[in-house]
Amino acid sequence: MIFDKTIQIWYCDAISAVQRAMNGYDPDIIGYCWDNSNPRIQLEPRGNRGYIELRSMKKK
Repeated sequence: MIFDKTIQIWYCDAISAVQRAMNGYDPDIIGYCWDNSNPRIQLEPRGNRGYIELRSMKKK
């Protein structure tokens, strides 16, 4: 059970790191802005490719 809890904490840390990186990115430099009217999409976490999250953008 301790191993399962460790894996869960690791995934939560990875998700937080990705979301912090996305929040720190300014798409304005490429002529876009975040499109918060659409949902974020989280792909299933897999050990061989890590955590992937998609966030919509729209042209300014």
